[in-house]
Amino acid sequence: MIEVPAEERGRCAKDTLPTVLRVGSAADLIVGTGDFIWISDWENALLTQVDMRTMCVGTNLSIGSPLASVIDLAATDGVVWAAEYSEGNPLLRIDAATGDVVSTIPGVVAGGGGMVGSEAGLFIACCGGDSGGSDPIIRVDTVDESVSTLATLDRNTGIDIGFGALWVGSNSPNTLSRIDPETGDVTDVIPVDGIVGDVAVSADAVWVALTDTATLIRVDPTTHAITDRIDLGSAAGRPLDVAASDDGDVWIVGPALSPTLIDGNSRKPVARIRVNAHHVLVVSGRVLFTTPDGLLIVIDDI
Repeated sequence: MIEVPAEERGRCAKDTLPTVLRVGSAADLIVGTGDFIWISDWENALLTQVDMRTMCVGTNLSIGSPLASVIDLAATDGVVWAAEYSEGNPLLRIDAATGDVVSTIPGVVAGGGGMVGSEAGLFIACCGGDSGGSDPIIRVDTVDESVSTLATLDRNTGIDIGFGALWVGSNSPNTLSRIDPETGDVTDVIPVDGIVGDVAVSADAVWVALTDTATLIRVDPTTHAITDRIDLGSAAGRPLDVAASDDGDVWIVGPALSPTLIDGNSRKPVARIRVNAHHVLVVSGRVLFTTPDGLLIVIDDI
């Protein structure tokens, strides 16, 4: 169990790991680029910057209305992108180091399906919730900030990029789609036999968390075959968040699941950490967890 000493509940944390830093009242989504990470506080509609070199809180940026919606986050080189899940709010381009809002892009509705940044652009999986194939996959050019629709699926719930493709989880029906990020062509649709909660790409696989059965499935990115199904235990029916490390291992967390490390080779759980974390990020050899009571927990990647 990782304890939270009173002296660590300030605006800076100790620089040895593991460490704990209070970043708000309800820490949620987390994203990183360079030396900085950014965390959303859904309760107060804030974005909080943490300098990973000093483990100190930097800029606090207000976005949207408290409790009105949940912010979605993604990163490209030196830039954090933030969107609110309600119509009429612009997509924000934020300098990750200074916290300055560099520009706003109107008319982009994130909708809850996730965002992912890459050299090919910023990709947003919209999720309006209606059936009928009405939820677009949007590409934002990170240079000229033009917006285009790549493809249209239905009830998108997770997105990541790797192996030359976008991988998008959808729930009407329950599938993982492979999409060409340049043309928008849907090159394969893989039935996954469960409600998709999140998608993550590791060094050698695509991982999909199924929330209704608390199952993590591994998809071969070349053959598109499901190679493994990993039972996560008693977390069925609750949200799950997945993050992959460079060595192929995967972390998965959720309100009913202690952070669990899945070994990429054995495809079995090899470690659990007893903290109440809802989101996870693996970056620069560190694993970062956010908790619903406003804490950032940082450990060495195991």
